[in-house]
Amino acid sequence: MQRVHLASLGIAMFIVAGCTERTGVLDPTPAATISAAAGGPTKVSGHFAAQVDFSTLTLTPRGKKCLLRVNGQLVFSGSIVGTAVGRTTALVFAPCSQVAITPPGTYRDVFKSELV
Repeated sequence: MQRVHLASLGIAMFIVAGCTERTGVLDPTPAATISAAAGGPTKVSGHFAAQVDFSTLTLTPRGKKCLLRVNGQLVFSGSIVGTAVGRTTALVFAPCSQVAITPPGTYRDVFKSELV
């Protein structure tokens, strides 16, 4: 489960870097915002907590690999306040029978998280 925590950390960094004054992270950025953003990044401070709902954890075989899925949320405080809710998916390069009994990080994996 450490892997899920690390995945959430990576996603949180992505979300913090992508936060702007627009209505949604995936919405197109207006040209005026692009020129304003060209001045450089905006400094923010604060904390976030990753909360994983382990009751939603699933392991699905994909050939010799294992697809791990789990729901959760990131709760931000400080300059950025709010909650991002979503799912993290990881393709672990090992059979699910091994993923289920070994510590996170034992096998290589590729993950993505989608949070709103």
